Amino acid sequence: VSTQSTWTPSECLFFFVTFFWYLMDKKEEAKKLSKQALILQLQAQDLWRKAYVLNSSTTLKCKSKAEKILEKDRVDNGDEVNRSSEVKSDKPNQYNFVKKTANSDHTPSNSNNTERKLRTIFMGNCPFNMTQSDVKQLFDGIEEVRISMRDGRPNGVTFVQFDTIERAQSVASQGTINILGREVRVKMQELDHKSTKKRSYDES
Repeated sequence: VSTQSTWTPSECLFFFVTFFWYLMDKKEEAKKLSKQALILQLQAQDLWRKAYVLNSSTTLKCKSKAEKILEKDRVDNGDEVNRSSEVKSDKPNQYNFVKKTANSDHTPSNSNNTERKLRTIFMGNCPFNMTQSDVKQLFDGIEEVRISMRDGRPNGVTFVQFDTIERAQSVASQGTINILGREVRVKMQELDHKSTKKRSYDES
């Protein structure tokens, strides 16, 4: 005798209610997962924006620092060299001049500092490998050649002192001269209110 199981109406109702709540529970879980995915996406976008801003800021800082270094290394005229040489620093070799004399070993006094400047020309854009001998071969009557140094290396600026004002003015009137294949600017060393100050030189 075969028996067939049949569901009563109450059992059917219980099954459908249970299945309905099961579907609703899965739907809520799906919503939660969707919200979590959206939050993670927003966090990822925020991190990307922060990384982009940080990278841009770092790039700008590096560019600004590089421009400052290039600006310091570039000397256009005698005024910039004078200002640099007057900066006080604890570092002994940050701004200094190497004094090379042709026939004099004494340090000039304040009394004749102005007169010396009248006999001195400024040379800009000098080759870094230029020596005192290269300058002395160009002109007569040179008393002193001072090659401006920074951090132990030439910075492209030289001061040449002549025995007479006329010789200095004659050379400065040329405007430019060619030294070692490079155009070098020449002019009279400018006088200012600080001309009576005694400069410091590296006598070594």
